[in-house]
Amino acid sequence: MHKLLLAQGLGLFILTNIDTMVLFMIFAADRRFRRQDIAWGQFLGMAVLILGSALLSSAIAALPLQDIGLLGLVPLGIGLHRFYSELQGRGGDQRTDAAPRRLGHARTLVVALVTVGSGADNVCAYVPFFSLQPVHIVWLLVGVFLLLAALWCLLGLQMTGRWLVTAPLQRFGRIVMPWFLMALGLSVLVGTGLIWA
Repeated sequence: MHKLLLAQGLGLFILTNIDTMVLFMIFAADRRFRRQDIAWGQFLGMAVLILGSALLSSAIAALPLQDIGLLGLVPLGIGLHRFYSELQGRGGDQRTDAAPRRLGHARTLVVALVTVGSGADNVCAYVPFFSLQPVHIVWLLVGVFLLLAALWCLLGLQMTGRWLVTAPLQRFGRIVMPWFLMALGLSVLVGTGLIWA
């Protein structure tokens, strides 16, 4: 029984975090983000989604899907800001290597916010899954999901550490990221019926 439940949880985690890995690579293509900052940011964002889903699982019936869709405003807003910055010519690589170190916490927070903002599908999947389980099983699953999140981030570090993966992305990273974030935010808003329902 528990093995089947863990297998279901593993499948659910992987399916809902494919976009998270893509997001990791998109961030890694921007040289202003250190890979360690991206990994910590994604882990924090995923932890918020997992813990938040566990806490919301008992109240899912009272939570409209459109409210979850509001999370999509986060990547949309950051994408618009990045696009505007590129238009103003402030998106270049003129910063020194010291700048990412000084701004590491801010970059980690940006990655965490985007991860949370793009996680409406995670919440929509996790909350019903958790709500079917007894409380002690829910928190067991939370522990498993947090472990999987850490492994997912380590996998992202390994993949983006390979030159063949990062070199092509870095050529187009500054151009692709704003559009990717805006599309991600819009897909969450549309997918949850908040707009164009």
